[in-house]
Amino acid sequence: MIKMVKHIFFCAAFLLCAAFVFAADDNKVEDIPAIRVYDAKDVLVCELTEDVDIKAFNDLLLESVEVSVDDAAFVPAPTNAEIAYRYEIFKDSSNSISLLIYANSQIAYIPNTPKSDDMPDVFAWVLFGEAYNILSRPALLKKELIRYQNRYNNIFVYDAKGFLVSAASIPSALEMFGKIMDIYSGDIYENRFSGSVLPEKSVHKGRQLLYRYTVWSFNNETIRIYIYGDTDKAVLTKSFPDWAECTLSKEGYELFKNPKQLIKRLEKAVIE
Repeated sequence: MIKMVKHIFFCAAFLLCAAFVFAADDNKVEDIPAIRVYDAKDVLVCELTEDVDIKAFNDLLLESVEVSVDDAAFVPAPTNAEIAYRYEIFKDSSNSISLLIYANSQIAYIPNTPKSDDMPDVFAWVLFGEAYNILSRPALLKKELIRYQNRYNNIFVYDAKGFLVSAASIPSALEMFGKIMDIYSGDIYENRFSGSVLPEKSVHKGRQLLYRYTVWSFNNETIRIYIYGDTDKAVLTKSFPDWAECTLSKEGYELFKNPKQLIKRLEKAVIE
């Protein structure tokens, strides 16, 4: 896995757009003075001004976009959906990007995406379950974002609908996860998404998804590991258009199907 992580590159135009919109340079967070959230009546209901909160928000949004790449879950702009909240994400004191969250749909939509020949005309995607829960409840936003702090130690485990089922903070989480993958997986086979800007097909290929494991790389991207109920193959993704697939050993497959046991194994590996 460690070799695969070093090999995959960040090259999708729409993810570059997402990085422009969401990602704050750790040394330049002052360029984003605030993230403000308004309800359907245009009333300010939440404001993020602390560096740690803004970084955590960026991580949540980038994770949601990257998961949508894996799922090929980019969609047309909503037409009859009821807007629940509008997030204004400021790049500086006068310029912002809007992010719309809907009351009756898990779609997130940026209506004022920066225009470019390399960008999709519409930037809308389906949020995974946990991301929608967080963004549709801004009153709890700061509390929910705490889990995204200290990103390099985080391991999140989600079920097939994207709801969090387990989480842990483990020193050098990516390194520990890579060691476990090296023990329990066979050769890794690299693949590429079809589609030049947006992916045309999901990496899941109709397989029965059980869990998604998410860890953070040191260039602030997420690495996702997908485990399925009907095959011992695991899918590893980082940046469009590359993804990889491997076969888990019998012991490894049973371990990855039990997130709590896997996390215990990772915690034990740190001690060892």
